[in-house]
Parts: sequence; C-alpha cells; structure tokens
Amino acid sequence: MSPLVHSQTEANMEHISALVTAGATREFVDDIRFISNISTGRLGLAIAHALHAADCNTELLAGYMLRKLTQAQCCEHCGANQDTAGLRISSFDSFEDLQNEMKKFTHDARKLIDSGVTDRDLETCEWDLRHKPGFATPNIIFMASAPCDYRPTKQDGKISSDDELLRLDLVRNEKLISQFRHWYGTHAFLVGFKLLSGVSRERLIDVAQAQLKKCRLNLVVANDLQYVKDGQHPIIVVTPEGGAIDFTGTKEEVAKQLVDFVRARSAVQWARSERVEDCTENDHFEGKGFENASRLLAFSQRTGLLVDENGNISARSGHSFHITPRGVHKAGLHWDALFLVEPDLESTTPVMRFHSHGSPYDGNKPSIDSHVHALLYRDHPDIEAIVHTHDCMIIPDTQTTFPYPCGTREEADEVSLAMTKCQLARLQEHDFDPPLEGYGIHLIEHGFILLIPDLDDFFDQWERVREGYFQHLRDVGQSEIIESLSANNGVYSLTPLILGSDPVGVQLTAIAPGFVSVWLHPDHRSDGIGERFVRLLDKKGLRVAALDDCEVRAYYEARGWLVENEENALTILSPPSKRDDLVKAASVVMYCLGTHSVLIGERLVGAWEGFYSFPGGKVEEDEIPWLTAFRELKEETGVDHLANDVSSSGDPIVITIADNSGRAYSVHNFLGFTNREIPPTDTAEMKARWVKLEDALELKIAHGTKRILSGLKERLRETY
Repeated sequence: MSPLVHSQTEANMEHISALVTAGATREFVDDIRFISNISTGRLGLAIAHALHAADCNTELLAGYMLRKLTQAQCCEHCGANQDTAGLRISSFDSFEDLQNEMKKFTHDARKLIDSGVTDRDLETCEWDLRHKPGFATPNIIFMASAPCDYRPTKQDGKISSDDELLRLDLVRNEKLISQFRHWYGTHAFLVGFKLLSGVSRERLIDVAQAQLKKCRLNLVVANDLQYVKDGQHPIIVVTPEGGAIDFTGTKEEVAKQLVDFVRARSAVQWARSERVEDCTENDHFEGKGFENASRLLAFSQRTGLLVDENGNISARSGHSFHITPRGVHKAGLHWDALFLVEPDLESTTPVMRFHSHGSPYDGNKPSIDSHVHALLYRDHPDIEAIVHTHDCMIIPDTQTTFPYPCGTREEADEVSLAMTKCQLARLQEHDFDPPLEGYGIHLIEHGFILLIPDLDDFFDQWERVREGYFQHLRDVGQSEIIESLSANNGVYSLTPLILGSDPVGVQLTAIAPGFVSVWLHPDHRSDGIGERFVRLLDKKGLRVAALDDCEVRAYYEARGWLVENEENALTILSPPSKRDDLVKAASVVMYCLGTHSVLIGERLVGAWEGFYSFPGGKVEEDEIPWLTAFRELKEETGVDHLANDVSSSGDPIVITIADNSGRAYSVHNFLGFTNREIPPTDTAEMKARWVKLEDALELKIAHGTKRILSGLKERLRETY
C-alpha cells in the first residue's frame, strides 16, 4: 500500500456502488476483420477485484477479448453466481456497445435532468437522491477501458483482398468520458485513464491534467507504456489540486493502492454554496475584515502568491469571512470580486451562504476552499487571515499526511491536526507559555496554507525584510533594481521567502533571463535556514545569479551548483538537479540511543583529508545506496551492523556536495541506531570515534556533514 493511503480506507463500503470498464473495443471493417488496440483490460479487472474485496458493490464492463480470455478466472474469483456475489460482469464489443451499456447506469441522474431541474437546483436534488436506497447511478466510475478513437463504416460480407491498396475511411468516435459528468451527476467520483508512450513525465502529467479539467474528472490515472514491463505496472495518479502521485508494483498491487486511494478521497464531506441577496451598498463590505481581505489580495498578487487560477485568500469578519472567487485567474482580481461567506456548519450538509459585491464575478461562487476556511476559523479563533498558495518559497512548520480533495471537511481536519502538533511542540519549547504565532502547513500534493494570527504584524515583517533587502542592493551598487521594482516595469519581481508563516527573506526573479537571486534577513541566518531554502531552489530547478560583491558563488559551488555563465560581476549557476554528471554516493550516521552520540571520523586521504565526516562512499553499479552505506561503515570503521544489533531508518535524506576538483556527489545519508557505542577500528581511510551530538558541530567538518548534523535532531524526532 502506498504510504499516502490513509486509514480512512477502512470505511464501510457496503453502500457504495462502483462501475469499472476494462479492455478494448473492436470496430468491424467487414464481417471478418476489425480495428482494435493492444489494451488487455487486466488493470481494470484488477481494480474490479480490489473493489469487490473491499465489499464494494461492483459492476465490471469487460471488453469482448477480456471477457473471453478471463471468463474462467472471473468465475473462479467471484463464485458461480456472479449476479449476487457483488462483482457483476457484463461485456461490450464495439464503441456503440460500450456507450449503450454505460447509459444503462445513468437512469436516476438522467431522470433528474430530464425532469426539468435547473443546473442550480441539480446539486441540491442530488444530495437528497444520492442517499436514498436503490440509487442506481454508481458512486465511483473507473473508465479503464480503451475505446477506439476511430471506427470504419462496416461493409457486409468480406472485403476482397485482391486489390494491392485498400482504403478505409475512419470516423472519429466521440469521447465518452467527456459526457460522464452530465450523465452521472456532480457527485459521482470519476476516474479517467491516460496511456501514452515514450514521453517525459512532465508531458504525461500535463496531458492528464488537461483531460481532468476538460472532462471534470476527480482523478486521472496516467502511465507510459515504455515502463509497463517485467511484471510492473507503474502509474501516476493526477489530482485536480495539481498532485502527481506515484504508485508502483504489479497490476494487482497498483490496483489495490489505487482503490484505497479513491476510497479515501471519495468518502469525504463537502459543503454546498447558496447565494443570498447581493450587497452593493451596505456594511457587509465595510469594516476591518473587508479591509484585511482587500489588502491581503493586493499583497498576494503583488508578491506572486496568487498568479493563476490556483490558490485563494480570506480574512475573518466576525463569524463570517471574505474570500476570493473560485475558478478565475486571481492575478487580475479587484477588491470588488471578494465574496462574503456566512457559513452554516451545523446543517447535515454544511452550507456556505454568500453575498457578492456586484462585480463582474457575480456569476461565480466563492472559493471551493470556503468550507475549509470556515472550519479553521471556527476551530482556531486566533487566526485572522488565511493564504493558500501553490507556488512560493516556503519552509513549512509541518505537513498534512494525505491529499484529500480541496474544500472537504477531511482536508480541514488534516490541517487542524498539523496545527495541533505544532502547538504541542511550541508549548514544550516555551515552557507552556508560547507567543502568538501563525502556521505554515504543506498541503501534501496541494501547495501551502498560511494561517496568520495578526495581519498587521505580517505586513510589518514583510516591509522590514523588503527594506533590508533594498539596503543590501544599495550597499552592493544595485540601486537600479530598486528603481525597476518601484516602476513595476516587468523586468523583475519580488517574492517573499517564508518560514512557517513569517516573511524572512526575498526571492528576486529576473523575468526575461529567467534566473533568481535570494536574500535572507540577517535575523534568520541560523539553524540551517539558508541551506533549506537553497535545497528548495534546487528542487524547483531554478537558475541562480550570484554577484561578486555578495560573496556567495563559492557557497553554491560547494553544494554542487555549476557555473553556467559569467558576465562582468554576475555569475549564473545551474542547480545540481539539472546536472547529469553527479556521482551517486551513500553514507550513514550511526547514532547511539544510550549516550546520544554519533560515530564520526577524520578523513585520512582524498579530497576531504583532515575533515571529519561520516562513513560512506561511491555507490557501485547495481548496488542500492543502503547497502553501500553499511558496507562503507564496515570497511572504514570496522563496525559490522549485522553483528552488532544495529537497526536503521530506510528513508535517507539526499544532499549534493562538491569537492575542490569540481566533482559533485549526490549523497544518500541513512540513520543507523545502536544502544551502545560499538568500538570502531582505525583504517587507512578514517580514524573514527564516538562524539556527543552537541559537540560534533565543533569539529572540523565540511558543509555536507554540517548539513546532516544540523538536521539530525529533526530526523530523530520524526523517527522516534
């Protein structure tokens, strides 16, 4: 099971119905020949089996060839009486067959639509109908079949094979999946599938995202044919929030992971939106709350926190809040686009009643995240404003554990749980009298959410950081950058570096050349904060500009950044993640639980001679990093983990370092644990000894070892 799959997948499924389509269609040219594709349908079959095993009432529509090839297997799996065993199987052959079979499952949804229910009322009616016994339209639909994109005009008999050239006119079949939302209603959970071959991961995800948006799907399962081999069937699950989650294993293993994931994401509580009277000239759009929302919107646009349709901002206004609209480009919004939301969280189905201001966005609804914001404002009365952003340099306080759909109670619960963990840590750190602080939470596979207790203080912090950076630019003779930013001429943009929920630095982006420069306020240049932001730059694949006067070029080069261009006093460096010459290496931190010491040694040879580091070395061909780390431990220190009751954490951190020759290494660093200090042996490579963790940082160590030691306490907290 994927580590992302949440425990809620154990929820009762007996009242859930699912429809799975699997296999290819056959489009006949004549009575003998047909056009088809290579889809076997076995993944769809595995999905149906996984649903059935989870006590879900499941219907499988199997393509003709799948039905013929696996009929015996299906009967054995489901029992002799397939009509009553939960997994019911029927077949289709052509595109038209599949279309007709799928329409049989749309009766109740179609009855709603054909009865004259308006689109606005359809959502409300479906809430009631969905919970009635015997509702025939499936709750979950996996469109895993592969219908042919084109069909010929079938000719009677058999076309003669005497001619040297045969011409067939093919007509495009309509995309069935594009009609599903209309057929099955707004509350059906729709899963599409996209198979490509020989494309990049980015291209595969982009195509899946396009299908997801165009067809209004809940998920798209994407994979590349070139990787479906050797019994493995890796997939990427693409979510509407922008997530791209890898599941690996056999077809059966991947199907189980996918079904568990869908179960967790479909068994959630939504809210519905309800418009009340418009308010163009009343006190709903006056006062501190509306002023805060307007200021926060302008700030988020100006600093790149809201740049496209993703994200939102809100500000508390008594028991209500002002929030941005959904489904619109946020960068061009004005204050009059804000909605006032009055949440009713006590109803069986929560209701977000909203007022508009008479703007061009009156036809929209407030953000889909209004439900989440309402719950967070209710449960955390100290929070004054909320920012949800997808693209910013943020080091969060913590993160959620599962990517629930945006706008659901479960997503809000995940955020609240993360906040509670932070609160407990702060209580211990400040002797149960912590200061009022905000929270920065990484919404896994869905960006970040900033929960701000004092918006005035937040803006003051940003101005202090911004002015500090401007003074730095003046000091290094770059005042023209300040003038360009003030003129807003599109040459540069300025975005905050955020630690938790606090602005602590800036990212300057030179838009046309496409490079960035980061500056951290002096008050925050400790505890490895700068290192963490540099790792974020690398993860994002951003090119960095270093001024000679700033004296940071050597800092980047030591971390594996490569000089790309030098012009006057400016050096452009590309990140380690873009290098193809990194040497793969592995090392291990041995930690003694009894004495809180680490095993560290002085290097006696090589590029780091005279420096203290952890045992490690190059990963040999066909060797996994974990084996390398513990092999090097034995070779360099004589400590045999197999003979000394050593346990280990299987999840390494990966850092990039470079020696003085310019060679760069991608180092997988593992944790090993022992209850006693196992005596090391001096070797030709290293003279090792046990050192108290707090004393290790005082040794002569290179930056890579320092980075590992600086983050060790956090890793130990996560492990134990």
